[in-house]
Amino acid sequence: MRGLKFLVAATAFSAVVASGVAGAQTYNKKTYLTFSGPVSMPGITLPAGTYTFQIANPNSGSRVIEVMDKDMKRVHGLFFAIPSELSEAPNEPVVRFSERPEGAPQAIKAWFYPGERTGFEFVYPRSQAVKIAKANHEKVLSSPDATATQQTSIPQAVEEFKTARVERVDENSQVTPVPRAPVVSNAAPQQSSSNAASAENRLPQTASPLALYELLSGISLAAGFGLRAGRNR
Repeated sequence: MRGLKFLVAATAFSAVVASGVAGAQTYNKKTYLTFSGPVSMPGITLPAGTYTFQIANPNSGSRVIEVMDKDMKRVHGLFFAIPSELSEAPNEPVVRFSERPEGAPQAIKAWFYPGERTGFEFVYPRSQAVKIAKANHEKVLSSPDATATQQTSIPQAVEEFKTARVERVDENSQVTPVPRAPVVSNAAPQQSSSNAASAENRLPQTASPLALYELLSGISLAAGFGLRAGRNR
């Protein structure tokens, strides 16, 4: 029954969340989300209003989510996230909530871009994650390390996320490590100088042997003419 109540409460709340996608900017998943009431995110509370969610580092395999005002003039924070899966790709932006701790706003658990099954589950600071876990009686994604904040630059946040410990913590503060996939950049790989030198050394072996055949044919013809001239004399 508790799970059913949570499902109904979360559905009722998300039903009054107006959202929209910013054009066709799929590379950074830029999305506008409007919340009818305050919501919790890792380390902060967002008042009711419209916000811009997007990937701060779309060219990196390490995902850091940037949340700003709708006009993108104020950054509310940079947040670590790891992939989360839905059974089917949604047609509209989807926000999943965790049941709120007593007296706290609804906590955003994950965000999904329309048309994609893989979304972004947010990593909460340990103390905040334990409170959410106690309210939900389920493990919450967390990190004992300092998470990204408004004062952190995007490159710094990306580097911090590469080494941050990400775990799931339960209501008794027991943790389970979360395997981290290797960071893969979307940038085209560059050839190292050693590989380039090796390739250069191999170039003559890949050249066409046509010139060599022509040279041998010429030598054979010259030898034939020489033998004929000798016989005539």
